[in-house]
Amino acid sequence: MEIILGIAGKWASEAEFFSQKALNDNGYVFEGETLTQKLTGKQFNVVISPFHNSLIEAFEYGGDTKLSEEDLAEVKNLTFTVYVLGQGGSREAATDIVEVGEVILNAGGLSVKVETSNIMHPAVEWRRFARNKKMVNLFQAFVTIVKVENYFLSVGMHTFGLPEGKIYVTKGEYEYNLLRTFIFNQFSNEKVVKEGELFSLYVDEPTYILKKQEYTEFSKDEFYFNENGIWLLEKK
Repeated sequence: MEIILGIAGKWASEAEFFSQKALNDNGYVFEGETLTQKLTGKQFNVVISPFHNSLIEAFEYGGDTKLSEEDLAEVKNLTFTVYVLGQGGSREAATDIVEVGEVILNAGGLSVKVETSNIMHPAVEWRRFARNKKMVNLFQAFVTIVKVENYFLSVGMHTFGLPEGKIYVTKGEYEYNLLRTFIFNQFSNEKVVKEGELFSLYVDEPTYILKKQEYTEFSKDEFYFNENGIWLLEKK
């Protein structure tokens, strides 16, 4: 699967973006629309499109993190969106594209939207992810939890080649925290989870049974589709 970042910025033209000195200064070089990291040879496809006003709503409401008032004031000056496409499916691949996102921010970008998770991050936050590669930062860059009708659903675990998580809501905040803990543990420990295993937040708290299901939340042609399936946490 691919990881897709959308990085909006202020460039006078496509030519100006592709000639940005900041890209070469950070060890990358363009060959047509392919951005190559010179040291490792890793490649990323780059597509640039005119910034569309319909994207303003995404800046105001997209994802868990809203932009500052100062950043929002800059939205009207945006000219292009740079889309970066890279291979996903592992922590290493995700880490690589986080670094590419920072390089493009340094070349004139304002913010990063993870198109494959629908999360918007301001530049200052993305730079923190790139410079401090803690597990929790990598997780926060690509994974969010949304409420769909009467259940919580994770979005973005396919970035790391892992299944999503799902839990039905009775108390609200408790199930949200439980699901977030479960998927983060799956991500950080790289533990092989098995059908029928039990999970709980703490000793003497409610226990949930893990049930593996096919992924049907989004269709196969949508960015958020997870071919790895989904874990349903069902109360015992």
